[in-house]
Amino acid sequence: MRGLCPIEPLIEEFEKRNKVRVLEAWLDSRVSEGNQIPAVHNALAKIKIDINQDPENFLTNNQFYDPKVIGKFC
Repeated sequence: MRGLCPIEPLIEEFEKRNKVRVLEAWLDSRVSEGNQIPAVHNALAKIKIDINQDPENFLTNNQFYDPKVIGKFC
C-alpha cells in the first residue's frame, strides 16, 4: 500500500469504517521510518487511546500529532 495510495485518504477511509486498528502495525512502520505526517500520528494516538495502551506516554512524547484533532476525539 505504501506508494499506491496517499496516506491521509487511506486513514480517513479506515476511520470512517471504525477499522483504523487494522492499520496499527502499518502505522508503526511508517513512524519507525521517520514519517512525520500528522495523520499517521493522529491515527496511532486514537488507537492507543481506544485500547488504553499507555496513551499518556504517547501523547507526552509524540510531537507530531495534532492536539486539536485528538482533543476533539477524546
